[in-house]
Amino acid sequence: MTPPRSGTFIYHTHWHDVAQLTSGLYGPLIVIEPGQKFDPEVDKIFIVSREGPRDSVSPLLLNGTAQPPAIVLKLGSKYRLRFINIGTNDSDASVLLVDNKAQPIQWRAVAKDGWTLPPAQATMRVAIQPITVGETYDFELVPDHSGDFRLQVGMKFLKTIISQSVTVR
Repeated sequence: MTPPRSGTFIYHTHWHDVAQLTSGLYGPLIVIEPGQKFDPEVDKIFIVSREGPRDSVSPLLLNGTAQPPAIVLKLGSKYRLRFINIGTNDSDASVLLVDNKAQPIQWRAVAKDGWTLPPAQATMRVAIQPITVGETYDFELVPDHSGDFRLQVGMKFLKTIISQSVTVR
């Protein structure tokens, strides 16, 4: 397989898809420009999924767990946050990055579904993004102050929220 371009993509099943997707048969497919290297220290991947086949009952997962471990980011470093929704029917998911007062911070949109955004769309914006099934979004984040933050993934109608602690030092 020769990818058509660099970007954030998904591989996943299309056979017995609900059972297989909720059993973890999916993953990110990150394509990097020739000559560049993937650096997990600054390139962070977040996959939204479900633990079981019943959307309204099965626990929401972030990177395969209902209790994602805390992450630490370095003040002033540039991060690429790659979000993927591979839930079977979670069309109302949203990701949100908030400070310790539960206020959204700012990030720069850089890509959508494996396509680099044109300059007019690659803008700073509030760190809230709806993400439906099969979508990917990439954002650039340069933390400008230290502190404790929370990455939250929620379902609008079910009010389900999973949260990951983010500390900037």
